[in-house]
Amino acid sequence: MRNTKNYYNLPYNPNLRDRARELRKAGILSEVLIWEQLRNGKFKGLDFDRQKIIGNYIVDFFCAECRVVIEIDGNSHNYKVEYDYERDIFLDGLGLIVIHILAGDVLNRLDGVMMMLQNHPSLRAPLNHPGATRHPSKEGNILQKEHHMKYYITTPIYFPSGQPHIGHSYTTVAADTMARYKRMRGYDVYFLTGSDEHGQKIERNAAANNVTPQEYVDEIVAMFQNVWRALDITNDDFIRTTQPRHIAAVQKIFKKLYDKGDIYKSEYEGWYCTPCESFWTKLQLQNGKCPDCGREVELTREESYFFRLSKYTEQLTELIENNPDFIVPQSRRNEMLNNFLKVGLEDLCVSRTSFKWGVPVDFDDGHIVYVWVDALSNYITALGYMSEDDEKFKKYWPADVHLMAKEIVRFHTIIWPAILLSLELPLPKQIFGHGWLLFDGGKMSKSVGNVIDPIILVEKYGVDAIRYFLMRDVPFGADGHFSNDALIGRINSDLANDLGNLVSRSVAMIDKYFGGTLPNERTEGEFDNELITLARETAPAAEELIEKFQFSAALTAIWRLVSRTNKYIDETAPWTLAKDPAAAPRLASVLYNLAESIRVTAVLISPFMPSTAKEIFKQLGAEDEALTSWDSAKTWGTLSKFTVQKGAPLFPRIEQEK
Repeated sequence: MRNTKNYYNLPYNPNLRDRARELRKAGILSEVLIWEQLRNGKFKGLDFDRQKIIGNYIVDFFCAECRVVIEIDGNSHNYKVEYDYERDIFLDGLGLIVIHILAGDVLNRLDGVMMMLQNHPSLRAPLNHPGATRHPSKEGNILQKEHHMKYYITTPIYFPSGQPHIGHSYTTVAADTMARYKRMRGYDVYFLTGSDEHGQKIERNAAANNVTPQEYVDEIVAMFQNVWRALDITNDDFIRTTQPRHIAAVQKIFKKLYDKGDIYKSEYEGWYCTPCESFWTKLQLQNGKCPDCGREVELTREESYFFRLSKYTEQLTELIENNPDFIVPQSRRNEMLNNFLKVGLEDLCVSRTSFKWGVPVDFDDGHIVYVWVDALSNYITALGYMSEDDEKFKKYWPADVHLMAKEIVRFHTIIWPAILLSLELPLPKQIFGHGWLLFDGGKMSKSVGNVIDPIILVEKYGVDAIRYFLMRDVPFGADGHFSNDALIGRINSDLANDLGNLVSRSVAMIDKYFGGTLPNERTEGEFDNELITLARETAPAAEELIEKFQFSAALTAIWRLVSRTNKYIDETAPWTLAKDPAAAPRLASVLYNLAESIRVTAVLISPFMPSTAKEIFKQLGAEDEALTSWDSAKTWGTLSKFTVQKGAPLFPRIEQEK
């Protein structure tokens, strides 16, 4: 490189990732890293792309002052740094710590982190810089890179062996809440759900009902799709493993793994749980039964293909140990390490010959692809992987998070990453295994007969009441209990009394005392600052918690503002101010503060309770996008001239039967 000023050959330090996180500040998009304040007083970010070159990783950084190249050895994780410069301000004041952080982030997330240039008009890049377009106002090789903030979130694809229940809804509402939140933050979101339709259990159930397997799953999948519509789920795609697009891609994936030598033919003998579609060794059985569901297992012996899962034991162990956020919560991570990886992985049976309902292995008649390889591949087949149109795959993969219940974390954190490593594809950034919704002390199960139909709940209590309860009553990640008493208690207390009464009282007073439109003359007074301060603090607090999937805590923070606003009514007593014409400016100020606090609340509950938020905006006369965007909740006083419109109560109180 020309004008090379320095050269380092340094060991990789993973602890510096924490330092990188510290540099993400409030107000900066989550995929933007602000590194250091340069001598000229401006903050700069760095935009980089990754290329894999003979086992090493080259990372180029371009800015107006210099070019930095970090070359990382994929084996030793040592790296060297070179840079050239035009003005000697870039590294002078940036510090070697930043080089450590940048290299560490690349090693930990080889999919690449998009760094956007902050407070700087241009990027310097070669003419063939991928994804860049020539900026019309610049000359020579000055290019401007298109901004792309993507977020890919998935639920598991659900097994259609019976009607959907509220446990399925728990995962899907959580994913929808996050998807809605990310869209409000400006992300290009892709939200995937679907159905896992193959397997021996489906084949047997269909035969018992005198229908074909396809007819059997078609009816139940339609039930799932009806539930998602009822719950106001905004998925971008619904993948079915019986769709031709999926089957063709799975066959190509299986063949690619086989051609690489990671799949081989042998004979399998072991214990198989048909409901869980899982193989177990005799030592793993509990009292001779499936350790996951407690049901009977069958001794199975058949010719099968095997995936060399054991080959990836060391890589998977290192991945999970060195990336504490890869599996969340911590208890799931510990379980995978201690119960599976450190014990040692065995090669995985990936084909079956004892039944027919599955994806055929197209180079060996009689074999079908084992259901977990079939099912797990949906996350990339839905994006067009190994199809003629793979633009979505290039755009959205790797997934930002796979959401699921805890019983299938093992498949997603061991089998799925191993398959991706074999395919030489980036790994998902995070696997989140939440707890179960328990009913009468046990997990909801169709076989036990304790399932709760979400359609009935929505018809009886309303969609947003159900969404709120699912996200509020149980800390996401832990097991929780579902009961009608708890649901009705939340509706009456939080929704009818706290939020519903706050909105109806405030709108009614604005309409009664000022004809629906507040005058501009207003007078500040006691109690205002405390309310305004809390309102300003609530959006950043909720934002931080939602980013961590702490939905219950986020709603608790939002309801703290709801409670404080209700208290403000009692403190200021608008009905008393209304009796004195001279107090009209003060009354107008009080009612404005109520309306603005309600607007902020409506913005923040939008990902959780979208219909309720829209109704609040309508009653406030605040439906303009500038008043309903996520960022608008961070600024007090955004609501200007508005006219309220009284509406029906948001949540009528439910009288419990005695």
